[in-house]
Amino acid sequence: MKAAGPRGILTVSDVDGMLDELHQISLTSKSRDKGAQREAVLRRAVRAMAPWELKWFVNLLIRETNIKMDYRSILPALHPDALTVFQSNTDLDEVC
Repeated sequence: MKAAGPRGILTVSDVDGMLDELHQISLTSKSRDKGAQREAVLRRAVRAMAPWELKWFVNLLIRETNIKMDYRSILPALHPDALTVFQSNTDLDEVC
């Protein structure tokens, strides 16, 4: 699962590790700490993944019931203004 560009350096094992880390955060962290910890993992993913990899990773997060994440917790990690833009215009093509 390596991309041809400068990003896309993660292996399947790396992505699995991030998913496991997010799952552990959802099980063990207190409410106020969860957001910051999740955001740190997501920012790491954004820096390391190619856009198409990130698309599939976010897809997994939204559909993975054990992690319990939705667009309100994912978009702010992608960009500080992403949630505001998405709420005013739900077209993800414009947001991204």
